[in-house]
Amino acid sequence: MPTRAAPVLAWFAAVACVAAEGVPDTTHILAVRSGWEYAPTAAPPSLEQLPADWRGVALPHRQGGEPCGVYRASFAVPAAWAGYRVSLVLRPSGGTVWVWLNGQPLGARAPGALDVRLDAARAVRPGSSNTALVAVAEPGESERPCLEACWLEASSTVTFCRIDTYTTCLASGAVVDVALDAANRSRERFEGKAELAFEPDEAASNPHPVWRRGSDVRLDPNQSAAVAHSFEPQPPRLWRFDDPFLYRLTATLQTRDGQPVRQAVRRVGLRSVEATAGRWLVNRESLRVAAVARTIRGTTLLCTQPGQASALAHRLEVPQPPAGSKPAGGSSLDEVLDFCDGEGIVAFIDAPALALEAPGAQETLDALASEALRHPCVWGWVVRGDFKTAPATRDRLRELTPRLPIGCPAPDLAADAAGFDFLVASFVTKTGREDDDGYGRRLDDLVRNADGRTLFLLDRVTEAGDRGRLDASLAHRGREAERRSTLAAVAFELDADEAQFAVAEKRLSPFALKEPRHEARMDGETLVLKSRFEVQLASPVAQRLPCYSLAGHRIAWRAGRGDAQAASGIVPLSSEQPRAVDGGTQPGRGEVEWRIPVVGGASLPRDGIEFVAELQSAAGRVLARHRAKLSLEKKDGKAELKVQRLDKAEAAPPPAPAQNVECIHLDALAGHFNNDGISWRANPTEGNFDFPSRREGSCLIADLLPRKGALVEVPGHPAVTFRFPDKDDRLRNNVLCDGQRLQLAKPYEAFDAVWFLGACHDGARAALLTIDYEDGQAQGEFRLADWLSKPAAGEIDVLRLSAIHTFEGKEEAKECGLVAWRVPLDPKRKLMALTLPRERNMHVFAATLSRSKREAP
Repeated sequence: MPTRAAPVLAWFAAVACVAAEGVPDTTHILAVRSGWEYAPTAAPPSLEQLPADWRGVALPHRQGGEPCGVYRASFAVPAAWAGYRVSLVLRPSGGTVWVWLNGQPLGARAPGALDVRLDAARAVRPGSSNTALVAVAEPGESERPCLEACWLEASSTVTFCRIDTYTTCLASGAVVDVALDAANRSRERFEGKAELAFEPDEAASNPHPVWRRGSDVRLDPNQSAAVAHSFEPQPPRLWRFDDPFLYRLTATLQTRDGQPVRQAVRRVGLRSVEATAGRWLVNRESLRVAAVARTIRGTTLLCTQPGQASALAHRLEVPQPPAGSKPAGGSSLDEVLDFCDGEGIVAFIDAPALALEAPGAQETLDALASEALRHPCVWGWVVRGDFKTAPATRDRLRELTPRLPIGCPAPDLAADAAGFDFLVASFVTKTGREDDDGYGRRLDDLVRNADGRTLFLLDRVTEAGDRGRLDASLAHRGREAERRSTLAAVAFELDADEAQFAVAEKRLSPFALKEPRHEARMDGETLVLKSRFEVQLASPVAQRLPCYSLAGHRIAWRAGRGDAQAASGIVPLSSEQPRAVDGGTQPGRGEVEWRIPVVGGASLPRDGIEFVAELQSAAGRVLARHRAKLSLEKKDGKAELKVQRLDKAEAAPPPAPAQNVECIHLDALAGHFNNDGISWRANPTEGNFDFPSRREGSCLIADLLPRKGALVEVPGHPAVTFRFPDKDDRLRNNVLCDGQRLQLAKPYEAFDAVWFLGACHDGARAALLTIDYEDGQAQGEFRLADWLSKPAAGEIDVLRLSAIHTFEGKEEAKECGLVAWRVPLDPKRKLMALTLPRERNMHVFAATLSRSKREAP
């Protein structure tokens, strides 16, 4: 890795995503879906010269070839909105937009990917009819402009106008500076307090440190006040695409007596990005990535990790929203970037090349810059459009976001690329041309024209129906790209097809867990085994093109037949390897010695033992899994170990009936609920069980499930019960497993087993549960069946329903259910905590600890 002098102070771009919380003040939405009229014009009109001929249209509406189009609609605003802070929001596609409300101009915006959000508090008339007028001018491009949606938002009169976060990384820690503006739009004086809480946004780190700050706030009517504070979080690691570590900043406005009035949450990620001398530096490390690309309006997304492309495709497939919410039209750019923050998907925002004197140009660039600084997933800009106006846009973005690299599409003339940090080259090639030398020649031309600049290659793959040809083509293009050092990324854009994603991820996936090697010997009545692990980059393309790091990665393993005496543990990979190496990373290795008692010293159990190993990232994400059956035979007085690779988990024997036991319901689970998988027949679209990455999905029917707090018996184990969660609308009732830590209260006690009630979506899943005892850590096998399938061996059918609610709100006769799974614990060790696996297809509704009843003294 090339070295460079690093100043004591390095700036880190940060922050993302405001989310609503459960406080009294919420955002009210009024969608303007109907009543729209449209008239073509030659230029943006004045209010005195409106067109005479209007025709009714429905949104979304795409204009014809006219230079400009005018929309108008009348709608009633609730009288209860009087005194609220009201914004008019538009979602246009292309073209400059001018907006009036009730004859008052609200503002103009140049073409951009963000929703147009304008302050309408002074122009709106609550309790009466209002008229909006919108003019959209042709941007002079091939795509005709379109008005997709329009709605109004009303929020508390005492609110946050702005929350900005800037992070400075020092040699030993970081300083996060927070600046926010609180405003009072009411007619009365407000006196209270602004409180800030800064903490890791990671359930597995519970209990975690929380830094708090507070300031008294006094706001006169129609006045605002600024509040500023600093935090020193001492970050354990920085945001990386393979480990998207985030913090959470919670800002709360409350009255003098502590009653919350307004609350907002931002997610903060610390990272630095730089393009220099043909290198792409992330957190001061030289990086080259291979990715599956997805281009959507306003941004280009790079999926560098397994499963990201599929998750993103599901996220972008948004069904029609229910009544009373924002109109349809797909996810906004802010929502997409928020999703990318948590998934580690890299984003490049497209900035239109604008003449800064054009109407709304400055406001559009300011809004885009604010959005870019809020999301750690954003790694830079791509200025697209006229090369004559591109330099002015580039210079303005440089002022607004001095720490983000700025690129442009690869131009025909080298002079047009002057002043840009990197170039983006896009081309389309067909699969099956893996022997075509022209591909390499095209890359050579691009590298030469880049003149030492960092180069990004976006390759649109067409006619990729044959997976064998696709795999060969990806291999060929990867080999050509790896030989050219200034190619910082090669990204293949595929159709949203699961089969294509699987081929690309196998070809470009960063790490592979090699089959562990085992050695066995007998030590009296004990079998001693030594297991060696090795992790390497997954393919020849990945071995040389990207630079990935194994720092913090580990192997979680378990060997046994489900009994409490099974061996398990965590093996850190060798840490002496460099953080990153140009052209790839060295293999990571680790080994462990473990013992299993053998009855009579003769052999292992007749059906052998199951061995499971998982490669986990520093954040606990499972990157690869290995499963095998080990059996022992004696030959010539020596023990010979046989290893049989298993494609899936072996059928587990059913647990023995639990008798004379007592149960302790693990109520700590409810504090981690993050999914609503249940809906009532009166409100069938409220829940979402099977597509949590989308706005809507199918779910369980609340009317068919036990009541809140009911004790549900496990069939065959009447002494074991689950306490069923709350089923009320808008409440979360289950945990999507993502590394949540279930901490037990002191004093710690010993238990025989932990039971889970749940199911999976998109197929059954098996993973390792981390068990923390007072004297160490162990791993337990955790499996759950698919909610639409019958339970497998070892799983117990607890609740079986005859129907589900579909995402459309219809009741469909399809059998579904929840199952129970038992994880044995060591009854001789005191239990401190349980950490759920990072397997977001697994839903857990309830958990119960069991142990033998204590005899009365």
